[in-house]
Amino acid sequence: MVAVPVNTSGPTFTWGPAQTLFDIQASTTVPDRNYDVSLDGTRFLFVKDDTSTPAPDIVVVLDWLEELKAKIPVN
Repeated sequence: MVAVPVNTSGPTFTWGPAQTLFDIQASTTVPDRNYDVSLDGTRFLFVKDDTSTPAPDIVVVLDWLEELKAKIPVN
């Protein structure tokens, strides 16, 4: 996250050098907008990935109805 001083008082828009405020690892789960700024502009809120636990596995079952029919006989 960087801050850049700007000057809009003259006839042209001018800006100064960027200054790094802090380093933050961007969230991979919320790629578009992973932060917000408080209304008074003094604080940031970031979405942070939880690296303490592994991501759960996803199990995809194809033709599950046929598998169910094979396991539960119809009388």
